Amino acid sequence: MDQLPVFLDLRGRLVLLVGGGAVAARKAQLLAAAGARLRVVAPELSVPMRQLCARIGAEVCAEGFDPAHLQGAMLAVAATNDPQVNSAISAAGRAANVWVNAVDDAAASSCYLPAIIDRSPVIIA
Repeated sequence: MDQLPVFLDLRGRLVLLVGGGAVAARKAQLLAAAGARLRVVAPELSVPMRQLCARIGAEVCAEGFDPAHLQGAMLAVAATNDPQVNSAISAAGRAANVWVNAVDDAAASSCYLPAIIDRSPVIIA
């Protein structure tokens, strides 16, 4: 077995989400539904992402990624459309011992966010 399936209790835990578009918005909804506190980093946010961040009370940093954004986070999600930025997030996360999911880039990820079927109380991922 190459990976260990794990479910994370994110309630009240800080998660860094880097990206401001549609993919980041989907991840933000998922993470917020799991109870995570979000720090969203992106030079620009789409209108739906900005509205979602306001609704869920996310901390928004309107700038490019900096490794300092990882401070206090237990998980980081790299959801940009720039492979170099996603790789930088991955490298910084590994250096800081923070789990990183780089969306659609398994090689840059230290953890994966699988497809989910939620039929509470049963969840399949």
